Amino acid sequence: MMLRALLAVITLLLFTAAPSWADYMPLPPSHPHIQTPDARLSKGKFLVASPSMTDPRFSGTIILLVDYGMRGAAGLIINRPTPVKLSQAFDYAGFKKRDGALFLGGPVGTDEVFILLRSEKEVKGAGRVLKDVYVSTSEDVLKGAGDAGAEFRVFAGFAGWAPLQLDREVSMGVWRVMDADIEVIFFRKALRPR
Repeated sequence: MMLRALLAVITLLLFTAAPSWADYMPLPPSHPHIQTPDARLSKGKFLVASPSMTDPRFSGTIILLVDYGMRGAAGLIINRPTPVKLSQAFDYAGFKKRDGALFLGGPVGTDEVFILLRSEKEVKGAGRVLKDVYVSTSEDVLKGAGDAGAEFRVFAGFAGWAPLQLDREVSMGVWRVMDADIEVIFFRKALRPR
């Protein structure tokens, strides 16, 4: 219950913003018989918001795509830590010794929790995003990561796109697509856009 209250406050503070750029700039229409996925997009890529991004929810963000396909796309904003500490949000013994922050993963489903976990071995209950990086919504994976002292980040919410919506945004120059870097995801180095 405490987590839901914290997430509600964060959502009000960060997402009560002006309408998004999409409210002012319509996406180019797509022909119903032509599907043109952008070959640069796939799970395990970074989306870097371009300077033309006017939506305050995404301005200055770096998103790791955790899913991409004909059903749409989903990602986690990796550079939006909240003031909420993991030890405040979760009553897990393994989190009491952690100073890590809860991150805001995106404006969709902010009452849902996601974990990005670094592991050389396959993680049961998690999906592989790229080499040594897994994503999960499992409470068991979350608890286990804290207890094991693993390297991880926890996110409230995610960013989501309908089929081909992200492809159109990329074609409009709203996002730059880059290969994801595990060291950037876990804050061991800064992103160096090419």
